[in-house]
Amino acid sequence: MRKLINLLILICLGGLMGSCGNKSAKDAVSAKTAIAVLVDGTDSTTDRTGLLSKKKLLNMILGKDKQGSGSVSFKMITSVGLTAQKTIEFKGIEEGDNGLKLKKKRDLFEHKLDSPYHTYLGPTSGAEHSVIYRNVCQVANELVNGESESQVLVIMSDLVENSEDANFYKLGNTADSNVVNLAVKQLIAKSGVKLPDHPDGLKVVILYSPTGATEKQREKQDADFNRAWPVWKKLFENAGIEYQEPKANL
Repeated sequence: MRKLINLLILICLGGLMGSCGNKSAKDAVSAKTAIAVLVDGTDSTTDRTGLLSKKKLLNMILGKDKQGSGSVSFKMITSVGLTAQKTIEFKGIEEGDNGLKLKKKRDLFEHKLDSPYHTYLGPTSGAEHSVIYRNVCQVANELVNGESESQVLVIMSDLVENSEDANFYKLGNTADSNVVNLAVKQLIAKSGVKLPDHPDGLKVVILYSPTGATEKQREKQDADFNRAWPVWKKLFENAGIEYQEPKANL
C-alpha cells in the first residue's frame, strides 16, 4: 500500500512539474513594447515609406520569443508643433490563437500601417522653422511614462534644429568637444526641457537619408546632418539613453 501511495505522489508531482514547464500560448508572458515614430515634416524630402520596414516594426514588438504585444504610434513635427497621434495596436498571442490566426493577425497589423504610412511618411515640402529638440523630448518622456516594458523612439529627421532655442546651421566645428558641450548646455537652458534621465527600456533609432535632387544638394544635407549629429549624440549620452548610430533605413 505504501509503495502505491508513493507512486501516486510521484505521478502527481510529475504532472504538476510538466504543466509548469509546458505553458500554452495563452499562458505565455507577453512583453509589451511601445514604438513611437517621430517624423520631421520640416525636412524637404521625397517619399519615406520605403525607409521603414513594417516587418521590422512588427519584429520589434514580437521580441525574440515572438510572443510580444505592443503598438506603433506616429507623430509629425510641423512648423507649428506636433500633429495628432495615430496608433496601431498589436495584441500578441491570445487564447485560442493558432498558427493561422497569428499569421492573419500579423498580416492585418501590417495592413493597418498603410494609412499612417501614407499620412506621415509621404513627401514633405519642408519649412524654415524647425523645432526638433522640444518635440523629441516630449515624445521620449511620453514613451517612458507609459505602461510598456520597453520603448523604441524612431526619429526620421536631419536633426538640424532651427528655432528660437538654437540654430544648428550656425554651429561651429562639432568635431571640437567644447563646441558640442556648449551647444548642449545652451539648448537645454534655452528650451527649458530635458530628455528622460537614464530611462530603463528606451532605445532611440535615427533614420536619415539625403534627398536632394542634385549631388551638390545631397552633399550640403549630409554636411548639415554631420554637424548636428555630435550634439544629439552628446544629448543622448548625457541622459543615459541607448541609441543606434544613424542609418538610412530600418
